[in-house]
Amino acid sequence: MAAAPPVEEVDAFLRTCAASGDAAYGAAKAVLERLQAPATRADARRLLGAVRRRFAGGGPAAGHECFRTFHFRIHDVVLDPHLQGTPVGRPLADNLVPPLAVPERIRESGRRNPGVRWRTTGFQQRKKLTMMEIPSIFIPEDWSFTFYEGLNRHPDSIFRDKTVAELGCGNGWISIARAEKWCPSKVYGLDINPRAIKIAGINLYLNAFDDDGLPIYDSEGKTLLDRVEFYESDLLSYCRDNKIELDRIVGCIPQILNPNPEAMSKIVSENSSEEFLYSLSNYCALQGFVEDQFGLGLIARAVEEGISVIKPSGLMVFNMGGRPGQGVCERLFLRRGFRINKLWQTKIMQAADTDISALVEIEKNS
Repeated sequence: MAAAPPVEEVDAFLRTCAASGDAAYGAAKAVLERLQAPATRADARRLLGAVRRRFAGGGPAAGHECFRTFHFRIHDVVLDPHLQGTPVGRPLADNLVPPLAVPERIRESGRRNPGVRWRTTGFQQRKKLTMMEIPSIFIPEDWSFTFYEGLNRHPDSIFRDKTVAELGCGNGWISIARAEKWCPSKVYGLDINPRAIKIAGINLYLNAFDDDGLPIYDSEGKTLLDRVEFYESDLLSYCRDNKIELDRIVGCIPQILNPNPEAMSKIVSENSSEEFLYSLSNYCALQGFVEDQFGLGLIARAVEEGISVIKPSGLMVFNMGGRPGQGVCERLFLRRGFRINKLWQTKIMQAADTDISALVEIEKNS
């Protein structure tokens, strides 16, 4: 086991974060820079592990207190309730791949370095992810868990060895979970919120390495760093600009027009206010499509952009609220030449921090 970082280093990190939400983001960004540099990666990952352990013993209450006091928290996102077909009672967490299942290249690495960690894929992926959250990013809740559960209703072959883009990735948990479960060739997590992309990057390292700073390999000899990348992007602009062809496009993006239209005209930057950056997760602006009248303009634009980068055999998967009516939702895709397969539907409570009066009006008139 590697040496833990000094208590003084943890205390200094927390003191910096306590000053404000902007200070906490700055401290997190500095840690990300250390994670990205191979020479300082292990020490930075051990620091995050020590910070997590500082609050782990107090349960959810300690996490909420950390969020209020230090403007961030590191906690576990439990995946089990949202995984279809996972055998109940099977000890999945921290499993090591049996030696015969590990590629020879990685077995040799393990002989030279006994600290190398392996994990299995498929049904034997871990039950939870360790994630950092900050106030300017949408926190995983019922809406995104519904999206993840829907993705899990696809057979494994839909994503395995495919190139995937997730629109509105937020803190990256779904992109990371998808790479963990299905072993895609590459997942591009895209979000217009620049702070979301930085925190998603931290979360990638939090789950690609253990608390001792050791890489965690899957049965193909890869880590999550080999499978997932995060980029600031207005919908699919990153993929379009870099000529990336996609097999799958998935998204859980806003369907509510901002009740303050002028707010959406602001330039998005990492120095924008926490309130404005957070609002990007809840609201969208008019997009210039007929679907704007139903709150579906952003999804319509995503589909239009997707046509230019998706392969002929590609699939798009979107999480859609039902208030505009099923016929309206279906026409959005049919009029653009897509076949529709409704995976599943459920009813969830609307997030309390979202003004849905515009959607209520749509529902009355549809």
